Amino acid sequence: MLDAVGVRTVRAGDHGSAAATTRLEPAADNWVVAVTHAAGEALALARTLDVAPDGFLDLIDGNRPTWAGCGPRPR
Repeated sequence: MLDAVGVRTVRAGDHGSAAATTRLEPAADNWVVAVTHAAGEALALARTLDVAPDGFLDLIDGNRPTWAGCGPRPR
């Protein structure tokens, strides 16, 4: 199951304390929400400008970790 959730384990703080992890998790969650929202906005703009989503995704292919493991490309 962990393969579906993440590709690595990060120890928060000097000793991986629960308090440090609790503080790090909201920041990581916020990043996921921000990236997801930004990707949706960019794809919506691409569609509005009659750019195929695959064309946009090919353009940002250098940033592949953002899309890795997210399933098929949106159509």
